[in-house]
Amino acid sequence: MQLRNDKAVREVKEEQAERYRIAAPVWFKWRTSSGSWREGRGTTRYINDHEVLVLAYPVPVPGSSIVVRVEIPTMGRLASPLVMRGEGTVTRIEPEQGQPIGFHATVSLDDEDPSSPDGSG
Repeated sequence: MQLRNDKAVREVKEEQAERYRIAAPVWFKWRTSSGSWREGRGTTRYINDHEVLVLAYPVPVPGSSIVVRVEIPTMGRLASPLVMRGEGTVTRIEPEQGQPIGFHATVSLDDEDPSSPDGSG
């Protein structure tokens, strides 16, 4: 019974989190079940404080470890693009007409340090 209550609390928190609808380029890589890394590119549909929805194909399998790099374009007072990087886990696939068109991942995004040689912060 406790597991069901924990899931309900998590779902309510996810619904209450502010989602920022923004289409920004995303580079990502994920670990496959065999342990190798694959890379992909896509576009965000939304970002919030703990999750990102990326439209892309192919998509990683839920449960995969993932690294994402999001570049939010220059706008308003933002003089240069904001680049954020984070690591997390793929939580689910976004389907459309029975086909995967993207994925949700829990990630903790931080500003990327542009002075870092590899851009990893």
